[in-house]
Amino acid sequence: MVRVIAEKIGASMVILEHRYFGKSIPVDNLTTENMKYLTLENSLKDLTYFARTVELPFVKDASRGSTAVDVPWVMVGGSYAGALAAWTATLFSGTFWAYYASSATVHNLVDFWQYWTPIQENMPQDCRGVATTLIDHIDNILTYGTEQNVTHLKARFGFPAKLCNDDFMTALADGAYSWVDRYFYKEVGDEYPRSVFLVWCDYLTSNHTKDSAIAPADVEAALNGYVRWWKELGRSDARQSLGCSPDQTDYQCFASSSDNPKKLDTSLSNADDISFMWQVCSWPFEDWVTGSPPGIPTIVSRYITVDYKIKDCASLFPTGPNGQTYGIAKGLTPDIVNDYTGDWTTVNTSRLIYVNGEADPFREITVSADSRPGGPLKDTPEVPVKIVPHGFHASDLLIPEGEANEGVKKVQEEVLAQLVEWVGEWPGGSLPQ
Repeated sequence: MVRVIAEKIGASMVILEHRYFGKSIPVDNLTTENMKYLTLENSLKDLTYFARTVELPFVKDASRGSTAVDVPWVMVGGSYAGALAAWTATLFSGTFWAYYASSATVHNLVDFWQYWTPIQENMPQDCRGVATTLIDHIDNILTYGTEQNVTHLKARFGFPAKLCNDDFMTALADGAYSWVDRYFYKEVGDEYPRSVFLVWCDYLTSNHTKDSAIAPADVEAALNGYVRWWKELGRSDARQSLGCSPDQTDYQCFASSSDNPKKLDTSLSNADDISFMWQVCSWPFEDWVTGSPPGIPTIVSRYITVDYKIKDCASLFPTGPNGQTYGIAKGLTPDIVNDYTGDWTTVNTSRLIYVNGEADPFREITVSADSRPGGPLKDTPEVPVKIVPHGFHASDLLIPEGEANEGVKKVQEEVLAQLVEWVGEWPGGSLPQ
């Protein structure tokens, strides 16, 4: 989509690497004390400084500047990068001429169980019914079952009894988490394999009658399906995503307990993962994706809690030689980020276009969240808000998504038309051809 925007407005396309990611790292290793330069304020100022001062080597007209002061720059981003675009529009208004924020995660909170709301609304409903009932069933065994019941349950999936319940259920949640990897263009035709999420659903519902409530016999059938999915597909995918070697047992791979210490890799080769977690733990974004609260249907276990997730911060960022530590350990919360950025508001903002997907799991921390004070942000001429029907995470940024889905295509065309119009309103004189 960025390439098409550049073609439509007659622009060059510049991709800026975020500090502490890729090769843009100012330190030799990623110890806690060396992470101090990775702050939200610094990251935003990188963007504004670059836009205002860069001398681009490919500019044809040497007599004319090409900074955001000289010509109308358009800032484009999706997900966190979309949030950076929206925050730049609010905090450093006037730096860029226009902003396009796709699936922009502008609101931050501690317990992000609402991640599952758009998924449950848009997933196959027979799968939703089976999955929520099955997760309650498994959680009840872990909570109220005998030691023998729990041992037998874990053994069915090939896990030892000593694996903690939260580690056990986190491993099994891989199928549900795979929703975020769905794309329209991969689900039309036979070119790509069936999505991991839908395959997971297939295993859970293979013996369930769609037009009836799930019965006890169906729960056992669904559990058998879950076991088959894990052994045939889920286990190998989960081990691979964690980088577990073939000589590691499943306990060594999935256990997070103190009797299974894992070597901390602070080398630059691991920069993207560590730097992302620093943002989560220290600014702090948090946004821990957990099981839904009691009384609200959930497709992942309620054993997946904030306390369980937050342990990663202490493991990744041990106290430095001079007491250096991460933000959560200092008592900071996402409120400090929301207060700084303006949160869900759009004060002092114009020529900013938001696009969000109905089925995006991050929808509830975007301006289109149902839980946003006052409801989802309304579409206005100054700040248009476009919704992709049944759209996934940043679907609109991929041209193949529009080629595969009319809803995406319509939104993409609207975005392009709006950006062309805004660039045409640039007051700084004629633009170089």
